[in-house]
Amino acid sequence: MRRQRPPRPKAPSLVFKADPAALGVYFDEKLQRGAVLRIEDYPFLSEPVRRPKFFVVLNRDCAQPEIYHFLTTSKAAKYKTLSFHSFGVSIPAGVVDCLTAEETIVDCFRLMPTFRRAFLLEQLCAKGISIYQPLPAAFMEQIDNIIRRSRTISPTLKALIT
Repeated sequence: MRRQRPPRPKAPSLVFKADPAALGVYFDEKLQRGAVLRIEDYPFLSEPVRRPKFFVVLNRDCAQPEIYHFLTTSKAAKYKTLSFHSFGVSIPAGVVDCLTAEETIVDCFRLMPTFRRAFLLEQLCAKGISIYQPLPAAFMEQIDNIIRRSRTISPTLKALIT
């Protein structure tokens, strides 16, 4: 029998049924570096199935058309057995309201394909994503240190996200 997870907390947000412009203002305000987002149907390239996934926004300037991000995983014990485990940043439960697992790992090993900013706004309008508070600065500094020493991220891209 499968163990059931506790329900995820809802992102603190406002309801914008009548005023899409207000939703755009909210999006501009909340989409910031370090913000944790949950998308309902993450488009994995390696899997035919889409599923909900949390990710961390990396852009210094979130007004740019492309949004860079790292995925998170609540399978911390499994992640720590992988050869690239040193590329993970551990986030204890309670640091960000939505990350309810005992420990969540931000997987900084591979930069995921970017999301178009306009796509994320469309998803917010369709209630396909939730935007949560950003990670504290100490965790973003750990992420930046991993990005700086990465051999797979170009210097030009590093300048955009660190």
